[in-house]
Amino acid sequence: MIVDAVGRTGRLLDIGCGSGQLLIRCAKASPGEYYGLDRWGEDWEYSRAQAERNVVLEGVPELHFVQGSASCLPFDDGQMQRVVSCLTFHEVRDVEDKTVGITEALRVLAAGGTFVFLDLFDDPRSYPGREHVLETIERAGGEIESARALPELLELRFPLGLGKVLGHAVLVAGTKRRAT
Repeated sequence: MIVDAVGRTGRLLDIGCGSGQLLIRCAKASPGEYYGLDRWGEDWEYSRAQAERNVVLEGVPELHFVQGSASCLPFDDGQMQRVVSCLTFHEVRDVEDKTVGITEALRVLAAGGTFVFLDLFDDPRSYPGREHVLETIERAGGEIESARALPELLELRFPLGLGKVLGHAVLVAGTKRRAT
């Protein structure tokens, strides 16, 4: 769903790329320039080396991996034409407000670029509510094309549909407004 929704052209950033699986799928769908960012802390099972190994194993063209936080992306304003993030923003630990990562994602997205964010936006332990997240996206220049709970989009069998797993997940897709 994420690969199809984000489109197939332009430089892409995967925020919270982990082992690189989503980034690899995007790169396999269409050639281009691809960047994966993750914190890869010592307490996580994923590492940059593992992501780079997966790229080789999957036989995709060179992908660029960068270590960093979603709360302070090391990219220039408008540098990316596409930005994706899958279950990352709620994990950002260096800021209390989890929407900071969303604002950063839209900062590095070029006007007219596309974004797809899947996160636990309906989880009250991470966000004040989905409406707050959507308002944050709009204030940061995003135009929301769709915002749907993951259980509405596909069947989540037990235990995936539980709130502690993916029951609070929401897929938000859209574009960044062009300057007027």
